[in-house]
This record gives sequence, C-alpha cells and structure tokens, in this order.
Amino acid sequence: GLSRQACLARYGSLVVGALINKVIIEQACELHDIAVTTADVDNEINEMSRRFNVPRDKWIALIQRERGVTEKQYREDIVWPMIALRRLAKGSLEPTDEQLKKQFQNQYGPTVKARIIVLRTQKDAEETRTDVLHAPDSFGLVAREKSVDVGSASVGGWVQPIRHFSGSPEFESAAFALSVGGISEVVKVADQFIIIKCEGHLPASEVKFSDVRPRLAEVFREKQSRVLSSKIFGELQAKATIENTLNNTEKGPSSSNLAARVNGRPITIGEVRAVCVERY
Repeated sequence: GLSRQACLARYGSLVVGALINKVIIEQACELHDIAVTTADVDNEINEMSRRFNVPRDKWIALIQRERGVTEKQYREDIVWPMIALRRLAKGSLEPTDEQLKKQFQNQYGPTVKARIIVLRTQKDAEETRTDVLHAPDSFGLVAREKSVDVGSASVGGWVQPIRHFSGSPEFESAAFALSVGGISEVVKVADQFIIIKCEGHLPASEVKFSDVRPRLAEVFREKQSRVLSSKIFGELQAKATIENTLNNTEKGPSSSNLAARVNGRPITIGEVRAVCVERY
C-alpha cells in the first residue's frame, strides 16, 4: 500500500476537513452538555436497518458499498454527527396540532383528479383557456401540444391527484373549487400560468386523526431534524474560527505537527495521519 507519508499527502486534506467538522460539533455538544455514546450510535444503526427492513450487518455492508466508507467511518463521520446535530436541534422539533392537522389533510384528506396545461405567459394562457372552454374535450390534446410541463403534457395533462397543503394555496383552492368537468381561471404559480380541468373528486380516507397522529409526528420530527441539523451545522461552521494549516501550503508543514485549529483547539498531523492510514 501507500507509505504513511504518501497516504497523508493523498488523503490528508479530505480527512482534515472531516475532523474539523467533527470538532465543531463536539465543541457545541460540550457547550450544551450533550453526550452521544457508542450505545446511541448502535441504537441509531439498528433503528435505521429496522426501518429499511434489512438485517444490521447487511445494512452496514450496503452503506460500505454505496458510500465507500468503512464501518468505523460510517459510525464516526456519518451517524455520530447526525445524532449530535439532531440533539442540538431538539428544542424546536415538537410539532403543533395545527401542523399535524395540515399534514393529515395532505395525506388523508380529499383530492382532486385533474389535468393541467402550463404556459409561459398570461397571454398564451388566456388564449388557450378560451380555446378549451369552447371545446372542453380537447383539453388533453391541447395539453400534449402546448403545455410546457413536459411530464404532464406527455400524458394529456394528467397530474397526481391534487392535495391540500402540498404547494401553492392559489393552485389548490382553484382546483378544489371546480366541479367535475369545470375549467379554472388562469392560475399564476411562480413564473408559470396554469389552467386546471377537474376530472373528478376523491373523498377523504376513513382514517381518524388520533390514530395516525403519532406516526405523523414522527415523520414531522424526522423531516424537521434533517432541515434543522444542516441549518445548525451551517451556523456553527460560520461562527467557528478555523485555521487549516495542512491545506495551506505557504505555511506548509513547517508549523510542526499542527494540521488545523478549530476555535483554538489543535488537530495534529499525527491524528490526521492515523485516520488516513486506518482508512485508506
């Protein structure tokens, strides 16, 4: 294999980056009295393998293959920071009833079966709307020819059933207001102009909010923690004072055994080399 020095030269900058990130998160954890133990990491891995219905060893083998990381790397660079950031984000993770009711409406509420035609200008959209009002049965054909939304155009304007709280409120209320066969006014969403034709209404599912509330809350927390974790990590990174001497060739290896400093805490070249050798 590579000599220790060659290994450091080749992978050092990659490894020092990962170590800097890890120290940033460790320092935040110390500040907030958060400890993430080996057992926590094990539980998280078991939980993930369970969620994907794969035995634990198969899950780890899969991660090693997909991401090209060793088990130790997976534990230390991926799972550990993920749990730590999630705990740092914890405060703002509890969903309100209102948030969950929206989610419930979105997943289990009524939907509208519809086709759409999407155009680039208000003028095109108004003209096209006049055409399809005169000949409602041509809607699918016109969608194929004129709609700039490639996915729906190719299937005659059909879209996934429209749900509450999934995107633009204007678009949704226009869709839900239509009776079967009805064609909407032109609805502007971002920089697109949309005409909707209602092809049917599907009733809400027979599911009770109280039955699915725990599941909805779990999904909400999961999604929220991903968003917040990257936000929190971004903030920590922005606040940190980082000197990366290993990647800074002018300063070069002359500064003895120092690879980097994070908020004054040193990371030594020895540490970086050890990780390089162990991994590569």
